[in-house]
Amino acid sequence: MIASLLLALGTATAPAAAPADEAEPVLLAPAPLEREQYAAWSESVATEACTPGPVHTPAPAYPYTAMRNEASGRVVLGLFINRCGDVRDAWVMESSGSRDIDRAAVRAALKWKASPPADGAATATARVAIDFDLAPEA
Repeated sequence: MIASLLLALGTATAPAAAPADEAEPVLLAPAPLEREQYAAWSESVATEACTPGPVHTPAPAYPYTAMRNEASGRVVLGLFINRCGDVRDAWVMESSGSRDIDRAAVRAALKWKASPPADGAATATARVAIDFDLAPEA
């Protein structure tokens, strides 16, 4: 649920731009209740039982619809990592422009095992870029 909330927030688009003299800032933040729920969830992640393991970050599967449409791009994800390196949440920070590619990246990242927080913290956030490119490597 939290991942879908953050995915929705990360991929939300601003309304059509108003004239320069009427421009208002666009706030993409959860409502106070959602912020409190997220804070409680992140505190529970900090104390959950987990098992450290080796880093495992396989590449996401290229979505068939994106391949068929010859879509490619770079997705930048935000990751919420617990003290054992488990990715507990992932959200789109910068979209590739393709919803299918963005979703594939988030789905894959939620299965990753990352490096635990270096300073021994209970949780950490990370930023990672994933490229989807149909061009063959030379």
